[in-house]
Amino acid sequence: MAAHPDVRIQLAAYRYQTEGLSLAKAAELAGVSWAQMKEILLEKGIAPRLGPETVEEAEAEAQALPEAGEPAPAQMPAQPSRERPRRE
Repeated sequence: MAAHPDVRIQLAAYRYQTEGLSLAKAAELAGVSWAQMKEILLEKGIAPRLGPETVEEAEAEAQALPEAGEPAPAQMPAQPSRERPRRE
C-alpha cells in the first residue's frame, strides 16, 4: 500500500470514522502527520474527536487522574533485569 498513499488515507479515514481508531493511529496508517490527518478528516467532513464530548466523559477522565502529589499507578509490570549474574 506504500505506493498508493490515497488508498492509505481513505482507509485511515474510514477506520477512524467506523472503528474508533485514534487520530494518531489514523495518521500513522495514512503515512501523514497528526496535523495533516486532522486537516484531511476536516476536508472529508469528518469531525476529529479531540477530548471528551460530554461533561460526564470529562468528569470520568478527571476522576481517573491521580491526585496531586500521589504517584501515578504503574502502567506496565517491571521487566526482569537482563544483567547476567556476576561470578565471584
